[in-house]
Amino acid sequence: MTHRPDEAWPELVKHLDDTRYCITAEYLDRGTHNWEVGDVCDEIVGRWLAAAYYRNVTESELVYARLRKPDMLRDRKKGKLWCEERSEKPLWQLQVETCEWMLPEIAELKPVPALIRRAWVAGIVAEMKSLRDSKRAVPFDGFGPEEFVPYNKIRAEQELERLKGTKEGN
Repeated sequence: MTHRPDEAWPELVKHLDDTRYCITAEYLDRGTHNWEVGDVCDEIVGRWLAAAYYRNVTESELVYARLRKPDMLRDRKKGKLWCEERSEKPLWQLQVETCEWMLPEIAELKPVPALIRRAWVAGIVAEMKSLRDSKRAVPFDGFGPEEFVPYNKIRAEQELERLKGTKEGN
C-alpha cells in the first residue's frame, strides 16, 4: 500500500470539526458507537501523528490511555489550530514534533520501570533521526479488526431487530 499522507492531511484537518454522521461501528469490548466525520478525521490525525513514537513503546492499558494521542490533539479545536498553524510543514516534521513532545511524557510514566523508559526514549530518538534523514512520515496502517467492526447492512438490521425486541420486552 502506498501512503500519501501529505496529500490527505489538509482535508483531514479541515474536517476535524465536521459533525455529519459517518459510520456506526461495533467495538469488541464496548458496544456500538456512531462516528461523525470529525471523529474519524480526529482519530486518523492522532494516529498519524503518534505513529512514529507509538511503535517504540510497549502497549499496555496505561500507555494506550496516556500516549495514544498527543496532548495537542486532546481538545479537537486546539488540535485543529495546532495543525493549521503548521500547515506548511510535511507530516514527517509534525511526527518529529510529536516525538519531541513524547520524550518528557515518558518520564511521567512512573509505573513503567526506568530501564524500559530508557529503551523507549532510545527508540524514539532513533525514530526522529530516521524521520529527518528520510524525510518520510512513518505510516499509520489503518484500523484493525481487533479494534472495531463497521456495521454492514445485515449487521445494522440485526441490531435494529435486537433493539426493537428490547423495547417490546420493557
